[in-house]
Amino acid sequence: MTPHKKPIGENGPLRVSQEAGRTKIDWQRIQYSPEKSKQERSIADSFITALNAEQNQDWKLTQLEENDFDFQIEQPREKRYLELQEIIIPGKKHGSPYVTGEQVIQPSKFAKTIIAAIVSKSVRYPTTGTQPLDLLNYVTHWRFRPNDTVIKLVVHGLTSITHPFSRIYFYERIDAPTGLIKVLYPNPELIRGFAPNPQQEGRYLNFDPASASPTNKEGNVGVTFRLSSDAMKKLGLGKNTGSEG
Repeated sequence: MTPHKKPIGENGPLRVSQEAGRTKIDWQRIQYSPEKSKQERSIADSFITALNAEQNQDWKLTQLEENDFDFQIEQPREKRYLELQEIIIPGKKHGSPYVTGEQVIQPSKFAKTIIAAIVSKSVRYPTTGTQPLDLLNYVTHWRFRPNDTVIKLVVHGLTSITHPFSRIYFYERIDAPTGLIKVLYPNPELIRGFAPNPQQEGRYLNFDPASASPTNKEGNVGVTFRLSSDAMKKLGLGKNTGSEG
């Protein structure tokens, strides 16, 4: 049987260094296998490593057979199923979402996309089972990073829908072995005092790492990203073509 090939995005840190007095920028892309099962295994391995470090636990990960749950995680006296779901913003006219160029995001719209994906995933599973079922949402492409407002909107939205998941996480790999975990459900503390208001949320931008170039001002090393005129217009930033990071 030919392994299922799954498209994958590009993600990973930018490293800034100096060599012979010149500033160098290196986009250290995380390498993924083209095979779906191996992609998911690398995400799950990274997530479990981060979860164990964060909780001071010793979860063990087992990849399950196709047409079953994706994984099982266990430690003494506890077993849980773990399902994975990649978060994307659909491409234009059903094209690939993994394209170049910066991504301007409206938080409420992106949050609805994430919640809709969770709802779509949830209908595949019973509301009760022999052991708890967790859902891991993740990104593999820099265009789809949610900001804090998106995360809070998702957490808020999940309080009003029914789903079979005991825990819902969002995970973003920083580099190959490490990443950041955010709990989407249950997390009432995160949204205590938070009131969704589309009129005040604004927009934010995920920079294209491939457009980064070095800058030096007054001895300080920085990074400049090229922005398209369309992005500048959406952000209300006038006609400038670059932004420093």
